[in-house]
Amino acid sequence: MGGKVYLVGAGPGDPRLLTLRGKELIERADALLYDALIGTQLLHWAGEECEKIFVGKRAGAQAMAQEEINATLVRLARAGKRVVRLKGGDPYVFGRGGEEAQACRAAGVDFEVVPGVSSAIAAPASAGIPVLFRDVAGSVLILHGRLRERVAAEAAEPPPAEEAPRGRIVVRHHRRRADEPAELRVPARSSGPEVEIAAAGGVVEPEAADGDYDAGSLSVDWSAVCAAADTLVILMGMGRLEQIRDGLLKGGRPADQPVAVVQWGSMPMQRTVVSTVARFPEAVAAVGLGSPGTIIVGEVVRLRETLNTFENLPLFGWRIGFAQGEGRLEGVAEALVEAGAQPLLIPCAWPAPIVQTDEEQETLLEELAAATHVVVTSPTLVEPFFRGLERCGLEGRRLLAGKRILTVTTEGAEAMRVHGLDAECVGVRMRGSTFERQFGRAVRGSRVVVLEREDDWFESVDDLEEAGAQIFSLVVADLAPLDAGIEKLVELRTRGGLDVVHFGSPGVVEVVRRHLGDDLFATTFRDAIIVVPDEATADMVEKGGLCVSVRNAAGDPEKLVRQLIHFRARLGAHGTIETYPPATGGEGAE
Repeated sequence: MGGKVYLVGAGPGDPRLLTLRGKELIERADALLYDALIGTQLLHWAGEECEKIFVGKRAGAQAMAQEEINATLVRLARAGKRVVRLKGGDPYVFGRGGEEAQACRAAGVDFEVVPGVSSAIAAPASAGIPVLFRDVAGSVLILHGRLRERVAAEAAEPPPAEEAPRGRIVVRHHRRRADEPAELRVPARSSGPEVEIAAAGGVVEPEAADGDYDAGSLSVDWSAVCAAADTLVILMGMGRLEQIRDGLLKGGRPADQPVAVVQWGSMPMQRTVVSTVARFPEAVAAVGLGSPGTIIVGEVVRLRETLNTFENLPLFGWRIGFAQGEGRLEGVAEALVEAGAQPLLIPCAWPAPIVQTDEEQETLLEELAAATHVVVTSPTLVEPFFRGLERCGLEGRRLLAGKRILTVTTEGAEAMRVHGLDAECVGVRMRGSTFERQFGRAVRGSRVVVLEREDDWFESVDDLEEAGAQIFSLVVADLAPLDAGIEKLVELRTRGGLDVVHFGSPGVVEVVRRHLGDDLFATTFRDAIIVVPDEATADMVEKGGLCVSVRNAAGDPEKLVRQLIHFRARLGAHGTIETYPPATGGEGAE
């Protein structure tokens, strides 16, 4: 059976705005070609065997020419693969998706187009600006910011009819009838396993990219453009703000007409500047906005004053780095993203297997032979445990056969099943959980081996002992530094890319502090908002000369969000940037 190419629109940046069809295709893809502005979370949805190929622009350099991209799509599809071409926004809105579709058609390769949410609509909406609004704007024109201005000689002759639609899209809706009542409502790693920084809600470190679309030799007649629609939306124009301003003024747009510029629309790091046609380049430069950006020109910008909700979320704009040695951010990430923050999982340590001495091996064998239950406190301990047994010439599956294996997480149970052992997830971590009630009777009078990490203490051990169990704690791993993760944590902090740092355990704090040294540790995190899950972690942070801002009960996402919202309210922080209010005032008004 032949392969197929899927041209998938990834949306404006927020991975939650990807279509269900797009997510389904990413999960099933054999090969994935993606651009620079694609959120990392979308790539994580691809399977382990999926071939991921970067074809976008970074630092102004194109990773792969368009002709080569076309050829690669055809080659992979002819090899029988499901090929997903993942493009920011919508594939057919300045994404060169049409050219790639033509290349597939010419080569006889089957293809499917999966529309995406265009940043031309999403970025204004995220900033509280509807591009169409009855009695305010009945038409919108989407314009490419890199179109060169038409010179007089070109303006004398109209372009051929087939070229006229290229480079812009006009959408209109009818205005209300004159007798209809108005309803205007203005509301690299160096040691340990490989490191991958995971971001919930999009990219980890924004690239200064301006899209992969090349407008070629198309030109723009500013007089025609300014008269064509009420609202103008200009994409990929952040490098030509002065020329765009001059063109708008020459085309007849009023100097005091409001203009909004939105950077990273729909993302937690979204920033918005509101100014006028005459002054918006200076306003953008004053606050340092860059690519990717969307420019909105028209009276609809005034609606932002009452319709802006995204930038008013309680944690909007905050980037929260979770410095951890294990685990995921699923529940916490969802709660933080809903509050407007961007959580980043930054692995800084990994569980290195502990080499057992001959005496320890003998004790281990005796305890495992006598044990009736084995408790796995973390999924990351499963592999070190089995590797340690292998080094001793022992077979873990045989030693654990017939024992009742309990895990704290579903991931731990899955990790045990990989080794051919059944395990039950009891979903506990802290004292006061349901563990003692559910399993206290079963372990009463039993011998239980608890797999632990050197720096950690499984707090439900007390519950087990109170239930009459005999406990043997087996330390199978110790935390070792992940150099690449720690370096990324420091880089994000020093470049202002992290507002909040959440240290996941005392061991992680100790590893990071030992790796950096006391001076650099204190310097790097001195001005950060530091969050910890418990008092033990707080003590370790304070030993490093730092202050803890928020102490959160481990595993309680809702409480963490409430505490951060309360803390931020005390700081008086505000996410959006407002320059040059759009209300009144003539040219030059600030």
